[in-house]
Amino acid sequence: MAAFILKDGKFVLNGYDLSGFVKSMDLSLSTAEIDVTTIDQDSIKKIGGLEDLSISAEGFFEAGVDKPDELFGSNLGSNVNFAVAADNGKGNSAYFGGGLETSYSIFGAVGEAAPFQFNGSGTETKHVKGTIEDPGTTAITANANTTGFELGAVTSDQKLYAAIFVFTPSGTSPTLDVKVQSDDNSSFTSATDRITFTQATGKTSEIKTADGAITDTHYRFNYTVGGSTPNFTLFGIIGKR
Repeated sequence: MAAFILKDGKFVLNGYDLSGFVKSMDLSLSTAEIDVTTIDQDSIKKIGGLEDLSISAEGFFEAGVDKPDELFGSNLGSNVNFAVAADNGKGNSAYFGGGLETSYSIFGAVGEAAPFQFNGSGTETKHVKGTIEDPGTTAITANANTTGFELGAVTSDQKLYAAIFVFTPSGTSPTLDVKVQSDDNSSFTSATDRITFTQATGKTSEIKTADGAITDTHYRFNYTVGGSTPNFTLFGIIGKR
C-alpha cells in the first residue's frame, strides 16, 4: 500500500466545519482489555471491554461567527458531535461519534500565527466508521436524494448509524428535513424510510440510529426543503456496527 498524504481532509464539530482552520487532527480509538483467564486454561484469555476514544486538533485561532473560538470557547465540559475524514470525497470513509470537550488552549508567541488546541474524550455515543454520503460541497436548495451507496445488510445484532452536520443556512425561514432511506437496489425503486432527523432550521448536528435487522443493502439521504430561497450545506455520513 502506498504512503498516504493527508490533504483534503474534513474536521467538523456540531454545526461547524473547521477544516479550514485545522492544521492537524488525531483520533484515537481504544477498548479495555478484560482478563477472563480461568484455571483450566494454559494461556491468557482476554476480551474487549468498554470502548473509549480521544480526539484532538490543532489549528489557527479565529474569533467570530462560524469560527473556532465561537464553538470551543463556550462548550468546555459539554458534549459535541464530531466527524473526521482523511479525504473528503463522496463514498470515502469517515469516523463519527460523540465526545466531551475537555480542554481548549489559545494564543502563543508574539509575531506568530495565534494557535488553538482542542481535546475531547469519548461519551456514551459509540464511534462509527461510515461512508460519506454528502461531502458538503454542493448546496441543497431543493428537494433531492443523494446517490446512495451499497453498505450491506444490517444484522440483528447491529445498528444503522447516521450523522448530519448542518452548517449555517441562508434564505427566509429555511427548513431542511433529512431522512435515511434504504432499498435492495441502487435505483431505490421502493425506498424505505429508516431514520428521520429533527428538522433543521439553522446550524445543528445530530446522530441517530435504527435497530437491525435490515435486509436492504443500499442507503441514501432524502432531503426536503422549505422556506423562501433556502440554501443549506450539510456533511452527512451513514454507517453500521
